[in-house]
Amino acid sequence: MTSSPAQNLPTHLVRGLLILLGIVAIVVHQATGLSLGLLWLALFVGWPLVGTLITLDDDLPGGWSNPDGAAVPPWRDAAFGAQLVFGLAAAAIGFAHDGRWRTLREMLLLAVAVAFVAVAILLLRTARGDRAGAR
Repeated sequence: MTSSPAQNLPTHLVRGLLILLGIVAIVVHQATGLSLGLLWLALFVGWPLVGTLITLDDDLPGGWSNPDGAAVPPWRDAAFGAQLVFGLAAAAIGFAHDGRWRTLREMLLLAVAVAFVAVAILLLRTARGDRAGAR
């Protein structure tokens, strides 16, 4: 199975870059007043989805990244789903922050974020189990 360049990066580097991008979004939010929820939604969900759509044909059998059709595309891995669900959790927290944590809506958004994190953890465990079974 081949992997994307992002999957070949050390985990601590990827985490560091995600944290840095999250901080940049916070700075943009503070400087411009743009919604932190929308910024994190665009950054952590929109960007991966758009990138996947742009390179979708490359991952299909016969494509640039999968010429023999033997590789499983990264977007079919549970880890990709976990990444998107973690992004949705971050966006929910960002939207709750936008509301300044004053109403029931913000508390519900926090509960949604916790639920998303639980789902993402389950997806990650599934992905690790799939990888261990593939060895």
